[in-house]
This record gives sequence, C-alpha cells and structure tokens, in this order.
Amino acid sequence: MVGKLLGEGAYARVHVCKLKSSNELYAVKVMEKRFIVKEGKVNFVNMEKKVLSLVDHALIAKLYFSFHDSRYLYLVIDLCKGGELQRLIRFRADEHRKRSGIVNRACSLKETKFYITETVAAVQHLHTMGFIHRDLKPDNLLITESGHVKLTDFGTVKDERGLQASQPTSQQQQQQQQQQSQQQKQQQDQQHPGKAPSRGAAAGTRRGTFCGTAEYVSPEVLSDQDPSVAADLWALGCMIFQMLIGRPPFRGGSEYFTFQLIMGHGKELEFPKVEYAPTDADAADAPGHLQPGDDSSGDQEAIDDTLALREARALVNALLRPDPLQRLGAGQNCTPFCPLYNADSPNGPLALRSHAFFAGVEWDNLADQPAPPLPYATDIPAPTFDGASDDWMMAGDITELEMAAALEMTQASPVLESPLAVASASTPSSSAATSLLSPPGELGIVNDSPVGMVSPGSGMPLDPNLLNSTSSGGRTVVGELSQFLKPNERIVLDGLVVKRKSLFHTNTRHLILTDLPRFLYVDPVKVILKGEIAIEKSVFIQVKNSKTFDIVTPKRTFHMTDLMSQAKRWQAAFDQVHSGV
Repeated sequence: MVGKLLGEGAYARVHVCKLKSSNELYAVKVMEKRFIVKEGKVNFVNMEKKVLSLVDHALIAKLYFSFHDSRYLYLVIDLCKGGELQRLIRFRADEHRKRSGIVNRACSLKETKFYITETVAAVQHLHTMGFIHRDLKPDNLLITESGHVKLTDFGTVKDERGLQASQPTSQQQQQQQQQQSQQQKQQQDQQHPGKAPSRGAAAGTRRGTFCGTAEYVSPEVLSDQDPSVAADLWALGCMIFQMLIGRPPFRGGSEYFTFQLIMGHGKELEFPKVEYAPTDADAADAPGHLQPGDDSSGDQEAIDDTLALREARALVNALLRPDPLQRLGAGQNCTPFCPLYNADSPNGPLALRSHAFFAGVEWDNLADQPAPPLPYATDIPAPTFDGASDDWMMAGDITELEMAAALEMTQASPVLESPLAVASASTPSSSAATSLLSPPGELGIVNDSPVGMVSPGSGMPLDPNLLNSTSSGGRTVVGELSQFLKPNERIVLDGLVVKRKSLFHTNTRHLILTDLPRFLYVDPVKVILKGEIAIEKSVFIQVKNSKTFDIVTPKRTFHMTDLMSQAKRWQAAFDQVHSGV
C-alpha cells in the first residue's frame, strides 16, 4: 500500500508505504529510469544504492528492499515521521519569534547537543566505511518517530575505498593548493580593490561543478580541491551555528555573495547577541527562551554568555577553520582507505568527540538513549492506494520547479501575449491563465460582465475590447483559440494548467472547456491541439485541493493543476455544462 507524498527532489519522489504482509510502514523512494538517464543521474542513483546497501548503522537510513519494473526504480527505506531536522530548526525559530519576539535564536543547547552528537556518530561511521557525504545539511538529516536522527541522501557521496597510493591528495599538495588560492585572492584584491571577485575567481579555475549546497560548502571545495573528510566537518560547524542561531553562518543575498563570505572567512565567528523584532514594543523586556531549562528572563548578557554557549561557539570555530587539515577531527583529511591515514592522529575523530561541548555524552548506543520530545505532531495518514495501481503516482501537487517552468512557458505563449494576458500577468497568482466565460447569467458564474469575461483571481470584469486586441505578434486571443472550435461552439472557461502524465512527466497546457461540451488542451507555445476530452454523462471532475483536480472518464483520469490555484472554478463551470448532457 502506498500513501502520502513525503517529499520530492530533483529526480525522486518519496511516499509513505505499508508492506501488506506485515503492515509495517516504510518510505519508498521512486525514480523513473528514463528521467534518470536523460538528466545524467545514473551515477547518483548507483551511489545512493551502494551506500544504503553497504552501511549498517542505527543512525543512518537503512535499505530494506529494492526492486524495479519497466519504468521505475524503488528503494524502500526507513520512515522518519519527524521529518527533516530543518523542520525542527524552523519550528523553534518561529516559536522564539511568536513567544518572545527573538529573531535570531532557534533550538536549545540541549536539542542542539543531542542532534549534533548523533550526526557526528553517523558521519564518522560513514567515514570509517570510506565514504564522504559531501552534502551534509539539516535537510538530509531525518528524525524518526522516537526522535533520533537518520542520515540520508547519499547520491553525491565520494567513495574513497578504491584509492591507490598515487591517487590521494597529500598534505603537501593540499597546502600548495591553499597557498595558490590565497595568492589568487590577493591578486584579485590588488587588481580590483573593493570589488568582489567573480565566482570563478573565488573558486579558482574550476574543472566542474561542486557537489553540495552553497551555504554549507567548504572553501577548499570552492578552490577546486578534492573534497574529503574536512568538507563534512565544515558543514557540521555550519549546522551547529544554524541550529542555535536559526540561520547558516554564511548566507549572502545570492549564491555568489554566499561564496564570497565563505572564501573571505578567516576570523573566528561570534554568535550574535539576542535580537528582538523591532515591531514588538515590549520585546526589549521579553524573556529569552534560549537555554534548555532556563525559564527565567535573566539578563541578555547572561543569556548570551553562558559557559555552554561559549563551548558551542568554540566548537563551531574549531570546525570552520579555513585550512581543512586544522579542522577538529580531520586527521589527515582522509578516510582509513587512504595511505596517508593515521589512526593515532591527535586530531582524529576522537579529538572531536572529546571536545568540551560533548561533555557527558555516552557515545555507545546513542540510538537507545532517550531523545528530546518533538514539539509537533508526527502523525502520517495510513496508506490508502494499492501499490499495484498507478493512482498513487499522481498524488500531491506539482513541484515548485514544475510551477516555475510552467510560468516561464507562458511568456513564450502567443495565446497569452495579448493585452488580456498582460492585464492578468501583474501578479504571480494570475500570471498563468485567463478566464473566458459565457454571456451574463448563463452559467450562473458571472452576473455583471457585458461579455462574461472576468479578470483572473479578482472577480472584476475586463474591457470587452480586449477580445479583439492584437498582441505584439499580430494575433488575437480569440483567433488563437477559435481555430480549434467547431461552428457556433463557444468557450466557457479556459486557462493554463499543468497536466501530469506520469510520475516525472508534466506538460503545461492551455485547457479549454466549451459549451459543446468538451475539453480541449493545447500546447500554449506552439498553439497545437494536443487532445480532446469528450464530456459524457459518466464524466466528472474531482477537486483534490485548491490547485489540483482530476477529469475522470471511464477509460482514463486526467490529472490537472490549475496555475491560478483555482481548481473549483473548473468544477463550477463543468457542473453547469454537464447538467445539460
């Protein structure tokens, strides 16, 4: 059985699922073969399966089953009802804002210590297996129903298990690369004082794109050095800062400026003082809910300068050292499979675990120790779709990327390049569609528009003269659509939708409902009729939510997403024309 869509990434969707034979719940990661090949993701998928298959650790996601059919690959892994660690950080940050007006604090020190401890254990185990994660961030740490961490997302992992003596980057080579990077930066500053270097200059002469996320990527990776153990430790330092303060330590207005902050980092980071929202007149006297177990308001200086917070700050700075070999726990900056590895290094994994921040931690059997209670519900609806059916693959809305692509397509659409489209494109909620309704009162939808035409999302009638206005391309709205109509056939409602064909295949279409009645769907860029849906007595519309609706016929279900988030308008218009069938 398959249920709720839990998440959707670049090349995979994750659903909750239930094994029929045992009723146990899991998460199933679904990837389409053709999409993987087309997008060049084969190596990512193979690496993910390899790591999941080889690594067995209580704090790392486990692969239970893997299988495939003619179109899809399926990986069945742990279900983590607590969601991503990022969710907890956002929840705590919002909680501080609402309760006391504090805008730059998130998780308590107790929570931070617990989850970072488990993250360290998971990452260090991964390193002992010869794997470097390369994309460590709160989004890739899931929380189980019992409150423990599961490290996940191994598509970008670097495998060092096959390293030969001639392959690893030596300490001397790493130092030379760092010196070259510093020289490049100094030359850039001398040539263009006061001007930020380009991304290429910041990253050195890049041979390719790095793996990871901009806010957590280490300076040596931006300098085109091979990522290794220290790259994960840098990301760990960023995470500690983010859990406590509510944002990563390096965040610019764009990816470019974020890179400049990372490359320019040299001094030790200071945790910012508690800040209050300026709109809250009483915020200055509000208690600071920062430290675990500290329910007294106290003094702001005392809140910021506790011993535990100083230890956290010291750990962050020990992990965010520009030189990867100097980061706490880095050792020789390689896994045990590298010939340079020294198990007795004074700066090895044990040095990290021995830091004062982790005082009192019992590193054995972390997953069996009690976890902090999650502050939000972790209930997930039971799976309802039969896994043998394709219906579950259409669950959930289209992604933000699909929505953005659809909206971008409208700019190239000759059907929408008229003044009518311009009038409705001034706001994001109406940039993607137009509504053409029948004469007043006929459908019971519009009562005061002389031509039955309503501005999308506003309910206000548009100028009837716009119907005959030509676009910059010299074509009219009516002319573009009327070519698909039969004599005396009228448009009842039309607008842009995203039509989902399969799990990873969506198309933007101009959907037209006519008084014949029937649906037509047109390619909005090429202005080509792509299909027709005859409306018979047995046909009906099922609205899923504000955006999504299905057109259900005896032979097929058409899955649509209205780009104006007004799925009910299709239901209302359909009901009127369907009543006469």
